[in-house]
Amino acid sequence: MPTIRIICPHCAFMRDLPAEKVPERHVRVICPKCKQSFEFLKPSSPAPPPENTPASSPPSSEPPLPVPKLAGGTLPPATPPKTVVKKPVWTPPPASARLMEVGEIFSEAWAAYRERWLLLVGLLLVAAVGATLPLALVGGGTALLVKRGVIIDGAPLALLVSLAAVAAFIAFLRGIAALMAAAVDDSIGFREALSRGRASLITLLWVSSLYGFIVGGASLLLIIPGILTWVWFFASPYMAVSGDARGMKALLKSRAIVKDRFWPVLLRLFLVGLLGAIIGMVPFAGPFLALLMLPFTILFQVVLYRSLEESAGKVVYPSATADKARWLIFGLAGYLLVPIIVVSILGFSFVESLLPMLKPGAAPVRGRQVITIPPPSGFPSGAGTDSSSSPSNATGLPPTIEIGPGPGASTPASQFRATDVSVFIYAVNAPGTIRVNGQEFRVIKSEPDMQYNINAFGEQFLSGENTIEFDVIPRPGEGKSLSPEIHMKVSHGGRVVGEWRLSDKDGWPKSVTVAIPEGKSP
Repeated sequence: MPTIRIICPHCAFMRDLPAEKVPERHVRVICPKCKQSFEFLKPSSPAPPPENTPASSPPSSEPPLPVPKLAGGTLPPATPPKTVVKKPVWTPPPASARLMEVGEIFSEAWAAYRERWLLLVGLLLVAAVGATLPLALVGGGTALLVKRGVIIDGAPLALLVSLAAVAAFIAFLRGIAALMAAAVDDSIGFREALSRGRASLITLLWVSSLYGFIVGGASLLLIIPGILTWVWFFASPYMAVSGDARGMKALLKSRAIVKDRFWPVLLRLFLVGLLGAIIGMVPFAGPFLALLMLPFTILFQVVLYRSLEESAGKVVYPSATADKARWLIFGLAGYLLVPIIVVSILGFSFVESLLPMLKPGAAPVRGRQVITIPPPSGFPSGAGTDSSSSPSNATGLPPTIEIGPGPGASTPASQFRATDVSVFIYAVNAPGTIRVNGQEFRVIKSEPDMQYNINAFGEQFLSGENTIEFDVIPRPGEGKSLSPEIHMKVSHGGRVVGEWRLSDKDGWPKSVTVAIPEGKSP
């Protein structure tokens, strides 16, 4: 079987593959030893593996040196020639200022999607099934047990659901890692993609957590820092999957290849995101099409990442501990500063509203205002007052006086409370206004056959006699199946003190009176 030998230009690692398994085009290969990537083009006809040959010396115009001879004229024994194996020396590609145009990236990503869509969609389905299957099994099993009369307590069920959620997250992340691995290396198949996804799971989880932490914290600092970090670090997950870099180094390397071309990269990422959003808004099929769009979006970002890497050449970026910590602190600042500012603003307003309640003697008393008046300087405690009628003076506390009703109170000195008066109103086809003691109490609207049931406290009622005016207009007529009617009932302390029914049959009086007894409600 003919084979093709692939040699890594970075570390000289080599491997022979069957010729029919190597695609007939340029492919990107990731070395399993050094984890570096390089381009490979299948030769037109497979050649046998090269054998080591003796190193040949270039021709020289100088005369040959005399050969030394041993005593007796014999020649020294011939030294066997040394075999020299030249190790391939990798040189970084020349840096180019040209980044692939938007159309070129779309075209290359679409070509890769059309060629490998079955593999990519299959890996996406693996991620989707992994994300739903554990929770579905727990939900179905719990429903089956309940149907058979077995009830699981809250704590075990919560633990089971939590474990299922963790398993679903891990399965989903592994499927996405496999999808990204297949997008980064287009020479692998389904099984190898799953294998690489499992191998890079922890690395991808760590890099994605750092990425999300920094971008999320930066987004809280007026949005713009979040956009900057999102664009700078977008390639870090693909570096983690391909093995180019790990941890914070992946984020720092991604920023190094993006920072000088921020606006072109932002435009390309925005356009592919906009395309996905438009596809997702298609009626009925939008969510399904958006799901199929995800592999294409990943391929688009991979092509953009490769173009950035190749056009930038060999990049040097700071990766010391201080550089890594600076970005983590930057992300943490968003999570800390914004809540502190919000709490500070709202906190001062809240405390300011509580200050009157926290002052001594300022506790509100329903229906009246109580003011504490401290004795004048040098005035003896309890002097000039009747200690038998003032408990506060008997204990040496400042005297208190009542100076009248507070806002909304009805009578100054009585113990009458408006909240002890309850009013019920039923009205239909009788729009207008009901007034109590000359003040508007309730307004009844005029929707045909709308039955209003109103329950309220007697805010405008006073102890003693009260006047109720019905400024309403009965409206019988076309389109109304119910006769105009108003039913009003006034209660004090749970006892009905007045009740009226107004209708076409009983007439429509303009006003009635009701007496509210003084004193506390029974």
